[in-house]
Amino acid sequence: MDVSHPEMLWIVITSGIVSGFLALSIGANDVANAFSTSIGSGSLKLRGAISIAVVFEILGALLLGGSVTDAIRKRVLNFNAFKDAPEDLAMGMMCSTASATIWLLFATFSGMPVSTTHSIIGALAGFGVASGRVNSVRWLQMFYIMLSWIGVPLIAVVVSCTMYLLLQEAILKRQQSYKVLYYTLWFLLAITSIPLVIFLAFDTPLMKVKVEEGLLHDYQQWFNASHGNKAAVVVIIMACLLAIAVPFVYICGSMRNKAGWSFLESQNDTNKEFGVKRNSSSRHIPSEDRSHSMELKVGRSKLEIVEISNMGTSRSAYESLLQSAVEDEEDAQRIAQNTKQTDSHKTEVMFSAMQIIGAVTVIISHSANDTANAVAPFATVLMLYMHGIEKSNDFTPWYILLAGGLCMAVGLALFGYRVIKTVGLKLTRVTPSRGYTIDTTAGSIVLVLSQLGVPLSSTHSAVSSILGVGLVENLKTQDSNEEVPVIELKPPSNKFWAKFPIFKRISTKGVNLMLYRKIFVTWITTIFCSGIMSAIIYIVVIFCHKAISGRDGVPTV
Repeated sequence: MDVSHPEMLWIVITSGIVSGFLALSIGANDVANAFSTSIGSGSLKLRGAISIAVVFEILGALLLGGSVTDAIRKRVLNFNAFKDAPEDLAMGMMCSTASATIWLLFATFSGMPVSTTHSIIGALAGFGVASGRVNSVRWLQMFYIMLSWIGVPLIAVVVSCTMYLLLQEAILKRQQSYKVLYYTLWFLLAITSIPLVIFLAFDTPLMKVKVEEGLLHDYQQWFNASHGNKAAVVVIIMACLLAIAVPFVYICGSMRNKAGWSFLESQNDTNKEFGVKRNSSSRHIPSEDRSHSMELKVGRSKLEIVEISNMGTSRSAYESLLQSAVEDEEDAQRIAQNTKQTDSHKTEVMFSAMQIIGAVTVIISHSANDTANAVAPFATVLMLYMHGIEKSNDFTPWYILLAGGLCMAVGLALFGYRVIKTVGLKLTRVTPSRGYTIDTTAGSIVLVLSQLGVPLSSTHSAVSSILGVGLVENLKTQDSNEEVPVIELKPPSNKFWAKFPIFKRISTKGVNLMLYRKIFVTWITTIFCSGIMSAIIYIVVIFCHKAISGRDGVPTV
């Protein structure tokens, strides 16, 4: 077939290879980030997470990945500024991909979850400036993206914190919490699946591809004919999803309870697998940078530690005390057996099955949002090569989305454990009920904003949802086993919060604020670091290319 710019073949090949590495690094960072809470809570093992990622990352990329891909290409750069230099645009896309890949690999091997969306957007902006076409960058959109550094985390923290407080009030604090959840989980699944259902109904490539005739054309015409038809599609999709999810949760949760499965034992296995040392409490881990008082209950005895400072010797003494309290093997076995009989533990086991559904929602929303990051620059290069600048904004081909989804799943399998260790095991202690809240909140936020074509960061949404849920202290239910080691954190003494009992359960003592601060700093630096690297790489590449091809001049900034 005829191509518009055959001289760009080397750029297409190079961009394809670099984009493959970018997709691998996204899988190792963002996909790992999406599964971190499911693994940290014990609901899934790493192998199970990889299996789910392979299936649903590819499925989500094919069904939903085109929307944000087009948004990134169209909203970050004005392609009309490169009408006289399509080859420069293609090389800029290649250099942007390389820059984002380098930054993501650095962050991944450092164990830091960073925004792949902001990595590629910053790289595109850096190339635009280095090319001498400063006006090609849509600076208003860049301003909105910078606002999202504050807006998205705040929304995620508030929504996730509120959702978990409501979940505690509605289910977890009930004397027969397992029975309440058993009869209402279908309603929970229906409510939390609404964003996914709407996304599937309105924003799939089936609704965007332009056809003049055939079955697909007839469906599009029928769908857009009335609001009643759209509502019918939403109801049908909802019914199909619930017909799959509800029986799965009932069967999986019931089988786990009958088999004596314990999320506590699964968490311990995960901690050993990832080399994480922590206390045996399933309730909370104390923040590494705060001083607070607490009670330690072991068996029927009680110890009160009045003040734990952040001095190394005191911290070491505290950790030694807590570890020695549960080291006896016979004690640990008795504790685990008694814990499995409690109603609250059976409830958490049922939530572990629900969290698998939540993880699927997160991974689909992730593939819808972040497949764009992996393939948007390469899709642009390919369209330039085949059709020229006029059609470079055409819809992303399905095979590019498929390749991007597959490479991201491979990246999770190869390198994802580093980010999983940071997000799933070090930020806060995650139980299945907390993990389900985190996953559904983060996934819903990403789906809603992605449907609007907003290139938001799924990393910001996920990590901030973990922070929001971590701010809520655990309840001491009526059937809590006295032989289970429990750390009870005293509620804040602020008189204002005393007027609202529900807010007494909000505290920063259960989250690792020091680690969250480090993560937040990497979020801010991501867009600048990737932009600077992209500009440098572009200047070097364009200089070498012009020197080899015999063309004079280098780009001026």
